[in-house]
Amino acid sequence: MIRLEKISKAFGGQVVFKDIDLTIEKGNTTVILGPSGTGKSVLLKHIVGLLKPDSGRVYLEGQDITDLSGRAREPFMHRFGFVFQNSALFDSMSVYDNLAFGLLENHLCDKSEIPARVARELERVELSGIEEKMPAELSGGMQKRVGLARATIMDPEIILYDEPTTGLDPLTTVHINRLIARAKEELDSTVVIVTHDVKSALEMADSIAFLAESRMVAVGSPAEVCANPEPLLQEFLNARGDVCEHRPTDDDHAEAQAGR
Repeated sequence: MIRLEKISKAFGGQVVFKDIDLTIEKGNTTVILGPSGTGKSVLLKHIVGLLKPDSGRVYLEGQDITDLSGRAREPFMHRFGFVFQNSALFDSMSVYDNLAFGLLENHLCDKSEIPARVARELERVELSGIEEKMPAELSGGMQKRVGLARATIMDPEIILYDEPTTGLDPLTTVHINRLIARAKEELDSTVVIVTHDVKSALEMADSIAFLAESRMVAVGSPAEVCANPEPLLQEFLNARGDVCEHRPTDDDHAEAQAGR
């Protein structure tokens, strides 16, 4: 679905990453995992085109989209939904107007259809009936869910999540992860999640890409990543105990996928 080829990025003299290669398979959940400050979010913004690489190419289903801009890029942008780390809701707009914004700006449906689509997305994230509330009236977890609804209302093929559970308590984290999985299933989408939450990554990912020290250290299934002896990776995975000890195996994951 998406291929990053030899992507490099620096800000001034600070190299963020160099010669990154990554393939994101259609229909899978790919988690970009790594310590804070290693460029995970920067890499995500290269995928959606919010940033351009200093060198390297970005391909969407085999088409080079690296240098597309303006109207040439619009058809590709409509295929993406982006959930920002801090939700990035418009403070001066109600929940309804936040969700309707993308539909109106991109003329994706008749105005008469928007109320039903807003209601549908709020139901999907279990927040029915809050259309008239303002972002300031919502808890952090509710804001995250509205941010998810704003991304999915466009019916995207690809949904990108930037640290979707940062700052949330464990119970709310489980809830958000469940809603992410639900949205993927219902939309049949390809999902990319940036996080440093090892437990969530191991539970949700079909594939994990571990980014550290400006390079892609490891890529593989959760079981393969847990078994990888790379010291940087193992130190990160086990910083809070052996999270891999009770991980699902690749066979368990395949069985779960087959049963869907």
